[in-house]
Amino acid sequence: MAKVISAAEAAALIGDGMTVAVDGFIGFSLAEDILCEMEERFLREGHPRDLRLVNVAGLGGDGRRRGINHFAHRGMLSRLLCSNLSLANAIYPHISAGDFALFMAPQGVMSHMMRAIAGKKAGVVTEVGLGTFVDPRRDGCRMNQKAWESGEEVVELVELPRRENRLRSILAPLIPLYDYVFIDCPPSLDLLTVNGLCACDTVLIPIQCEYYALEGLSELMNTLKIVRKKYNHYLDIEGVVFTMYSGRFNLTMQVVAQVKKYYGNKVYKTVVPRTVRLSEAPSFGMPINFYEPNGKGSEAYMAMAREFLENNERE
Repeated sequence: MAKVISAAEAAALIGDGMTVAVDGFIGFSLAEDILCEMEERFLREGHPRDLRLVNVAGLGGDGRRRGINHFAHRGMLSRLLCSNLSLANAIYPHISAGDFALFMAPQGVMSHMMRAIAGKKAGVVTEVGLGTFVDPRRDGCRMNQKAWESGEEVVELVELPRRENRLRSILAPLIPLYDYVFIDCPPSLDLLTVNGLCACDTVLIPIQCEYYALEGLSELMNTLKIVRKKYNHYLDIEGVVFTMYSGRFNLTMQVVAQVKKYYGNKVYKTVVPRTVRLSEAPSFGMPINFYEPNGKGSEAYMAMAREFLENNERE
């Protein structure tokens, strides 16, 4: 098969009953041409039909003809699993008519699920949604009668013994091989983060110089207290590092003053500035010391590394 094919050729590869994942946001990064070709093929040939569609964010742009509105034809879908239908106006009548089973899950969980699919993982383990319509003991993400009649389960309740210590157990044989092990946790207080906190000795907290970051820091400290009390009695704060720092903004200086007031000598002297290159580096899949080795961002992270080593050598 050619490495580059047309939208029509791509659409022709989709067979009846396949699971199709559509990614993007509103109209950005959306394979609109392929969706158009799929719709035209269905109207022309009646195929592909009974598709199982998965999408994360609101996709539509104009709210009428674009995005997943291309699937608004009876028989084209058998199931839709999504998190947002705000731009899929053409889909609504088919939901009410029971033309396909509709399941909905939180957008953050769906985003993690897309990553899990790409990594060929079995699924996503999360506590998000427990006690809500997502909970399999309640609706299990089912949003219409057709979903109940389908007998399908898109979420299940699992019991993981000592689930908060799974990462710690996996890392245990590797710890003696290294001087330091860094665990980069997502910016959420979910099971992954709790596993990271249970597995580590200290926590290095990066904080953006913005108001809402202070609220997030407060929630993190509450989580640290719980983890320290229940799972990891020796957990300590390594330090707090300011990121996206700009001395030109009054808000930045106010955030810095507040954090220093409560954390004192735990606050790193090194600050990571707000730079365009730091923002660009992730989109190129490169760390800043490779993307711009002599830039301010790279120099700041090197200075932070030196400060980290000096602090630990003193101890």
